[in-house]
Amino acid sequence: MARRGGADIKTMSVYSMIEVEFSFPEKCFDRKTKKLRDAPWYPLFYRYEDGSILFPAKGVGQYYRGETLQAFDWVRQMRPDMNETQHARMIKIRGAFEFVCPTIDDLTPDQLEAMKTNCPSARIGEDDLVYPFQYIKDYYDQRARYPKSDARNQILKLGINGAWGKTAQSVGGRKGMPPGSASPWYAGVVTSETRAQCVDAMLRAPWNIIHVATDGIQADAPLHIESEKKMLGTWEMDTFTRGVYIKPGIYAFANDFERVEKDEVTSLDTLVADHIFKGKSRGVSLRSVLGEDDGEAKRNIQKEWFDYLDDLALDCYSTARPTASLPHKKLVTFGLAASNLELWPMCGNWVEDIRIFKMNEAGVKRGTCFDPDRVQGLVITPVAINKTPKVLSKKHEPEWLDQKNEAVLRDLNENADLALANDWDSCWDVGED
Repeated sequence: MARRGGADIKTMSVYSMIEVEFSFPEKCFDRKTKKLRDAPWYPLFYRYEDGSILFPAKGVGQYYRGETLQAFDWVRQMRPDMNETQHARMIKIRGAFEFVCPTIDDLTPDQLEAMKTNCPSARIGEDDLVYPFQYIKDYYDQRARYPKSDARNQILKLGINGAWGKTAQSVGGRKGMPPGSASPWYAGVVTSETRAQCVDAMLRAPWNIIHVATDGIQADAPLHIESEKKMLGTWEMDTFTRGVYIKPGIYAFANDFERVEKDEVTSLDTLVADHIFKGKSRGVSLRSVLGEDDGEAKRNIQKEWFDYLDDLALDCYSTARPTASLPHKKLVTFGLAASNLELWPMCGNWVEDIRIFKMNEAGVKRGTCFDPDRVQGLVITPVAINKTPKVLSKKHEPEWLDQKNEAVLRDLNENADLALANDWDSCWDVGED
């Protein structure tokens, strides 16, 4: 049977998936101005057939429990002027796969022994559930004892990150079988819960969000989500005073502050202005744009990047210039060289190239922006419209899930049959209007 309504979903495990059809409102209620405004963003992603992802107002998709519940919360908070019946029309539950987590009592002696051998770090909780990734918290607590500049901190960080990476591994395996550590279920639920936490934080100041990364948010208003203690799963906060944002992955920001410094003559403490610059340059080499190091003079390349983008934004946005050309160095890889005989002699070398930026476009997730106010400050870009809102969001399939590989398909089908017989209360029934 299909479960319907947010209350039923709450009783499911975090690994459960729900298929929903959503239609979020174009206007949302701003608690500060007490007025309806254009929705700044939406909580659920949608994947096109070509793999591109957007966060539209309308669509159909399959989402883990945490992300689905957060969508219900988005509706309640962004339209508090509506009643529950109106809220329910925005998210229709069409069906669900409910994953019932096995307890230690459900394992056979052979399964228990296999778990001890293959996953010695697993722990049994007070609820008798098996927690295979308990060691991550132990390593995180150990890492928290070292400053970020300490090599031990970085080693532990990469090790922890690698644990998720192995579950998300899309290539590898032997004899047509997936890699031993690959688990799209584990990988997916971690990513989904992270997105849900981001949505929860963004709802603190919906119209003040500048941009969102995988597990980070920039806003021009306090979100009050940071934790005083450094614990796994909590937020930490950094501050900045200036920023320039061109496109996703192309931005820079600065933190201006004053530090105490002793005067060499009077030995008195004086305040000295200082700055910390940070930025991103996705797909663009900073030194390709800004020039190579001369080998002698010490440079602050992050400051140079900030100044470069600031000048670029002023030049393009004040004159309505739609494109910008950035110098770019491109590595001629073996694959690229093999596909073009003219490039074969350059295989393994860097070649000069040009990267064209469309200054009025911010990627597939947001619509085209021509707002002239962006010359001097931040503007909210329009949300991209889903062109196929009635088509189910495309699933992301790892490379080892080759539809032509009969052995993999047979194994997955057998696992699905076993799951349906033992651990799953499942369906994809069409929901009622």
